[in-house]
Amino acid sequence: MLVNNLINLIADILKILWNSPKPTDKLLSEIFRSKKNIGSKERRFASELIFSILRNKILLDYFINQLENNNLIDKNNNRYLLYIYIFLLLKTIDYDISPEFDPQALIERINQNANIEEILQSYFGDKNDSLRTYIISQMKIFEEIYAGYDKSQYLHYLSIRYSFPEWLLEKIVNKFNTKEQLQDFLQKSTSAALPTIRINTLNTNISEIENELRNLQIKYSKSQIVPNAIILYGRIQLSELDFFKSGKVEIQDEGSQLISYILDPQPGEIILDACAGAGGKALLIAELMRNQGIVIANDIEYNRLKEIPKRAARSGITIIQTNNSLKNSLDDLMNYNRNLRNGFDKILVDAPCSGIGTIRRDPMRKYRINPNLLEKLHKNQLKILIDYSKYVKMGGILVYSTCSILQDENEMVIDEFLAANNNFVPDYISPIINKNNIGINNIIDDAFMLNIDFTQSNADGFFMARMKRIE
Repeated sequence: MLVNNLINLIADILKILWNSPKPTDKLLSEIFRSKKNIGSKERRFASELIFSILRNKILLDYFINQLENNNLIDKNNNRYLLYIYIFLLLKTIDYDISPEFDPQALIERINQNANIEEILQSYFGDKNDSLRTYIISQMKIFEEIYAGYDKSQYLHYLSIRYSFPEWLLEKIVNKFNTKEQLQDFLQKSTSAALPTIRINTLNTNISEIENELRNLQIKYSKSQIVPNAIILYGRIQLSELDFFKSGKVEIQDEGSQLISYILDPQPGEIILDACAGAGGKALLIAELMRNQGIVIANDIEYNRLKEIPKRAARSGITIIQTNNSLKNSLDDLMNYNRNLRNGFDKILVDAPCSGIGTIRRDPMRKYRINPNLLEKLHKNQLKILIDYSKYVKMGGILVYSTCSILQDENEMVIDEFLAANNNFVPDYISPIINKNNIGINNIIDDAFMLNIDFTQSNADGFFMARMKRIE
């Protein structure tokens, strides 16, 4: 396929993605499967370009608006095409935008004779150089704002530069001690996340998988946060590899794995994964229990639950039972199963959330959230936590988690829960971190809540809190 034709197709795909509520990666996979004429090289270029544009959309909108207002480009141009061409123009300037993406290298794989300058010239014509000059002048203004550090201007600049909605930026700014730390977080939020695999210690060990990776010449590093996890470098079709097919590894983010460790499941316990989804955490919980006990993977969405038996079978796990709570209430389940009548030893409530911690993987999440939706999420999270807390047995453990970095969904929910439920108290996590060789430092002795994000590791942004029922 000619590069210019591919760019037109990418513009059409961008429009579909922007106007759909579906997760970006899943919808993009559906679109690619329907486009039989797109080869693997074209798919890779399209995918990396699309995600880079979505991660930087506010910045691209800013430049496009400035160029239109100064009559340097026509306001009637196809906006989605402009995203592509302005992004490619930025890549020709010494500007640190999507540094891991090299469009020229991928363009040459599609057509050896094509290059970015010719592509830009074919679209912008003789305006190409003047557009570049104007953008460079705007970048200098950004640098002056950053150097001056007037807070109101600075946050506005950061919002544009790193395509992070300003109202959301105001909610997280106090999480960082310095402007350098904040900028580091925002910079990394516009980069792609590296895939992480979890070693299934029921049927292999990390040394065996390391040998497999070395034999396949796949670059990797061990996780510094959680045991038995490996970070992979480069594009890898894991689903095609034998050690994945045989259930020796699962794809799971370090932060997601950490939640199961904070729950600290033990062999023989009865544990509820209240919002299990596709079961990633339930699988690790069962593994940490050495496949001894009972894990109930519960969710309101049957289509997500139905994947769990397949994944469990592949991993050699037999103790997970699924429960669709829209069809079978927990009360009915507990009355039917005498093992559950006293309640659960431990319950994990991984509550539905904004997913802001996962924006490297799905950048659309930062654009879809708004203050009204955040307020609704907070109320729903508190309700879900209260509802499931009733099923924790006396002396049992309740862990609440989200893949969000927002206090509204995290600390504020826990504060309200504990204020309204004096039968639960904080349960300190430092002994668990030490026991499980978790690579997180500076945890104070009485900490029972934990935040992690991609400034500390390769992990997505996650929150977790551990509490104990005392009466």
